[in-house]
Amino acid sequence: EWYGINSHFIYDVSDTVVAGIRAEWFRDQQGFRVCSPGRIAAATDNKGVSYAAAGNYLSTCAPATYYAITAGVTWKPKTWLSLRPNVRYDWVDGSTPKMFDVDGSGVGQKTDQFLFSTDMTVTF
Repeated sequence: EWYGINSHFIYDVSDTVVAGIRAEWFRDQQGFRVCSPGRIAAATDNKGVSYAAAGNYLSTCAPATYYAITAGVTWKPKTWLSLRPNVRYDWVDGSTPKMFDVDGSGVGQKTDQFLFSTDMTVTF
């Protein structure tokens, strides 16, 4: 069983700039939906044991609550072009809290992470 809520706030700063913030909350009650890497939850039994992956990846198949906050802007210098830089902060709590910054052996090192990203959209 899993469920979540997200909320968006968007503000038109000008004709070409829009600012926004998004907050997300997701609960994976049995640790079934969120398994890493590659979201292998569809091949996970009811005890959290994966049929699709082996090794340390199994430790991510556990009940947890996930949170995220994203803030960014959309700049539209042309009607056909938009640029969207943003920053996102994710954190998790649960029985396996170290889900982020996975090392070479597949073990998470942190309970949170920052992500800085941008995208460009060309419409035609």
